[in-house]
Amino acid sequence: MKILMFRVIYSKLSFLSFVFLLFVSCKPDELLEDSIFINHSQYSDSYSFSAEEDSLGRINAVKKARLMTDIVFTPLKPIDYNSGTFDEGRSYKGLIYSSVKELETYVGSNVSFHTFLSAISNPRSRIYTEKINESPYHGINCRAYYGTVCSDLVCYALGINSPRLNSFDFPDSELMEPLNDMSIEKLKVADVLWRNGHVALISDILKDDEGFTEGIEISEAIDSRCKRYIVSKESYSNTVLAHFSAIYRYKRIGYNTQYEPVSEYKTLDDLASSSYFGNNLCVDKGDKSNYLESETVTINILNSKCDALEVYKDDELYLKKSFIEPYDVSLLNLPYGDYKARLLINEEIGDYSEFTYWKVVNAIVKYDKKLSRLFFSSHNSKPEHIVCCDISGSRPPLKDSFYLLFTDENIKNGYVYIPKEKKLIDYPFLVVFFTTDYGRIICKTPI
Repeated sequence: MKILMFRVIYSKLSFLSFVFLLFVSCKPDELLEDSIFINHSQYSDSYSFSAEEDSLGRINAVKKARLMTDIVFTPLKPIDYNSGTFDEGRSYKGLIYSSVKELETYVGSNVSFHTFLSAISNPRSRIYTEKINESPYHGINCRAYYGTVCSDLVCYALGINSPRLNSFDFPDSELMEPLNDMSIEKLKVADVLWRNGHVALISDILKDDEGFTEGIEISEAIDSRCKRYIVSKESYSNTVLAHFSAIYRYKRIGYNTQYEPVSEYKTLDDLASSSYFGNNLCVDKGDKSNYLESETVTINILNSKCDALEVYKDDELYLKKSFIEPYDVSLLNLPYGDYKARLLINEEIGDYSEFTYWKVVNAIVKYDKKLSRLFFSSHNSKPEHIVCCDISGSRPPLKDSFYLLFTDENIKNGYVYIPKEKKLIDYPFLVVFFTTDYGRIICKTPI
């Protein structure tokens, strides 16, 4: 039976171009469209692999990887990345590279694309005001408050969440099967390229009219942002095989069933001149974000023509402030619940702004040294899993550390036992992940 293949127009990369792509940083002016990248309009929305031989999980992996590599954002203020700055007013393609492990504000996995884009559209949001490579933060390879890294792109695309794998986890993970034959003809979409310290995703297999492989598309997060590009069959051995030590296949790709399109997603061909989110108000983490009860919630008011601010908790009016000027309203010690706020722009005619939404999460974590137990609870989120880490959020390989995905019994009891042999001197913190309809938020405690 004949298998229909979709043809994708592509350009072949030389060996020197590929090496340049991997190892040379681009200047800010070159970030939107580099000459060695395929022009966005040349990509097809369909995929060249066969629907009969590949599961829905592989298709979803491609769709989610494309969200990472093709998303377009336009900073309202400069945003630093590891080796440069995203300039104010320029449009960039690809999610920001930033190791946000101390905060766990990874876009896609823990924070929605909607929240990220609304923060980009708020000139006083945390993506502009927080410098997470400076005190009081402790991380490295981090600049922007929101972002992703190579392993997070791969895990988000494959649907690996609890926990996500770091690049060093792939060789030892029971979820991964190494390919003994790494020839280009044996590859499948959603296979993982691995070398020490880095992973990338094969996001398409390019076929000719007779079904023979002509090249592959690679999606990865590297240097400044997420990117995708083509490697031809002729250059495959001298590029991919020369720079990646192994290729892994995710054993549970068929379970990668969750994919939510981002309706606000914009491509280079359809950039909007207006801001993504409303121009009236937004909370400083971005719309539909999570806050702990201990955090201050700041509402950034951007409209100079309004009569009052209304804050609602669980759909009941919680607070009203009159005669609002463009400034920040900080709310301390908010009790847990679902919140939204809007501006009363003109009281006489009942003219209101859009709402901005957020959730205050009740998340309690406490370690009892005497009992070697970690106690946890929440009234409005679900405790998901626990890992150990250092103060910067770095953790050892999963095979060497304590990790536990909570069972219903664990959640009912409200505690887990921490084996003494799993307490690592270099990783003296336990981090519990809590999930809500707005994503994940963490609570950390020393042991």
